[in-house]
Amino acid sequence: MLNNNPTNADEMDLLLKQFFLELDFNLPKNEAMLTIISSHTLGINTSIQTSTLLTLLKLLRNKLFIAMIAVSGIVITLSMLFLYESKTKPTEERHPNKPSNEAISILSTNDSTVNDEKKFKKISNPTYTPVQKLPIYKSTATDTLSTEKMRKVNRRKEINFTKIAAEKKNEPYAFPRLTPEEIKTNNKQKEKMIKFLAKYRSKKIHSFNDIDEKKYAYIPMGTYIDADVDGEKLINEKEVKLQAFYMQKTEVSNLEYRTFLFDLLIQNRKEDFLKAKPDQQQWTNPNSYSPAMAEYYFSHPAYNDFPVNNIRREGAEMYCKWLTEERNKLDREKMVNDVRLPTVYEWKYAASSGGKYFPYPWGGPYARNSNGYFLANFYPMKDSSGFDNADILAPVTSYNPNDFGLYNMSGNVAEMVVYPKENNLPGTKGGSWMSIGYEIQINGSDNFKGITSPNVNIGFRPVITFLSGSKYE
Repeated sequence: MLNNNPTNADEMDLLLKQFFLELDFNLPKNEAMLTIISSHTLGINTSIQTSTLLTLLKLLRNKLFIAMIAVSGIVITLSMLFLYESKTKPTEERHPNKPSNEAISILSTNDSTVNDEKKFKKISNPTYTPVQKLPIYKSTATDTLSTEKMRKVNRRKEINFTKIAAEKKNEPYAFPRLTPEEIKTNNKQKEKMIKFLAKYRSKKIHSFNDIDEKKYAYIPMGTYIDADVDGEKLINEKEVKLQAFYMQKTEVSNLEYRTFLFDLLIQNRKEDFLKAKPDQQQWTNPNSYSPAMAEYYFSHPAYNDFPVNNIRREGAEMYCKWLTEERNKLDREKMVNDVRLPTVYEWKYAASSGGKYFPYPWGGPYARNSNGYFLANFYPMKDSSGFDNADILAPVTSYNPNDFGLYNMSGNVAEMVVYPKENNLPGTKGGSWMSIGYEIQINGSDNFKGITSPNVNIGFRPVITFLSGSKYE
């Protein structure tokens, strides 16, 4: 090799033989190649150049070093891929606290029906099971105010209710087509309802008052002190005398009213049917927005035991007349007195257990019991330290009945009454699920006075005048 130091040249020759791919450096061409690498490629000082080259060659021949290089390359590659993937993922996936696309669609205004599905089980089969005769309609909720009640205000500006109502009004109405089985079931339910007005006591007793007290409460004749409300004060107190009467223990239910409507169809009384049927689109007005309720509340069996609402006063009066006529068809020798809507005085007398309890049907000044549970279905506003568990309406046999056995005389639905001293002006008493505390009091103000059109807050319960001075004559 071309080197001034023969010893170094020999060592370089041996090392390069060992580490530089076992080349034969005795060949002139290999020696020339090494000379070029030593003298020109690696730099200035030949000895330093040769040492550096040998170090590199040693490393390249070391298997551990090669393995480390390979592992490092894999790690770097994976890190780059992970960084690239994280940058290209959607923003919401990188923020677990942000609602998913599905949650956003449920909370949107256009998908408010889905919110009602969560609440009222608006699917093909609502699964709500009405509670029967609860001593107290208890709750497991954490807030008295329902989500539905709090949510409706936010929708008012975004939904054209006038347009929705106009479109529904212009749609042709399709009468229900009852199957033979449905007709049979409806007739059976009708027979049951009529027999409540024709309870047979004894062959020896001829009475016009064969009324089943499991369904109708007997309200004895008596007097009570009536009063009007002026703010928080009672004014115009006066004594009112009343004849005995019967009052249905519950508000008229969807099942009972639907039985009446279907019977009108069976009798081919289609015009009467159209007058009496509920206007379920009232559920879609700004104050009670709930498309799920509009579709299912009156028609689905899950709501059979809930109070009927959204009916005209004319429909309630037709129901009372129908019940009277069908009862009297059964036995004309023992005809029942007319089923009708109560006067405001009859209602107050019955609600107060004969003038015994004021301001509420259960007595006392409070709408909650000692356990903190509300005793009626109403809108407690800021007072949310108790629970009533009724998001909107409750079954007709919810909460405790009063001493006469009457359920929901306060709250749930405001019940139709007549003001006899005001030319039989239509009105309501008891307040509704949207009424506040003082409005559900027995002497509470009537926010629906004069209203005869369908309303989500208004229902009714009938009464029957007692025909004799003695209950058992």
